[in-house]
Parts: sequence; structure tokens; C-alpha cells
Amino acid sequence: MWKRMAVIWTALRGDLRILWRAIRHPQCPRFVKLGALGLVLYLFLPIDIIPDFIPFVGALDDVLIVGLGIKWLVSRLPAHLRTQAGA
Repeated sequence: MWKRMAVIWTALRGDLRILWRAIRHPQCPRFVKLGALGLVLYLFLPIDIIPDFIPFVGALDDVLIVGLGIKWLVSRLPAHLRTQAGA
């Protein structure tokens, strides 16, 4: 599990920082906060689309789903919030 987290962190470091700062902002839309919570739950719950015991493919689905989810949530942030969080 920690290996999976390290891969996700290195791939999405900038977007994760923007999303983290935006979530803590009071003007952040509620669906962004709920979406981020859903992504965290998907990472830590044992339920997966493809089981992790399958080499490479089991971790790849997590990286793709979480990565695309983070990119999508960051793109849905209001522009002023995205610039404030990115600075």
C-alpha cells in the first residue's frame, strides 16, 4: 500500500498540493470536498475494481482512478480558488 501511495504522490504532487489547499479554503465547493473524501476512501478501503494481488495491474487501476479523479477535481475548482491554492 505504501508503494502505491509513493507512486501516486510522485505523479501528482502539484495537483495534490493545489487540491489540499483548496479543500481547506472556506469557499471551496462541497462536491470537491466530497470527491476528495471519496478518493481517499477508495485508496484505503480494501474494495478495488481490480484486486491488488494481480501484479502491476492491481496497482495501476488505483493510480489511474485516483490520478484522473484528482485532475478532474482540480479542473472543477473555481479559477480564483485554483490560483490562490497554486501560489
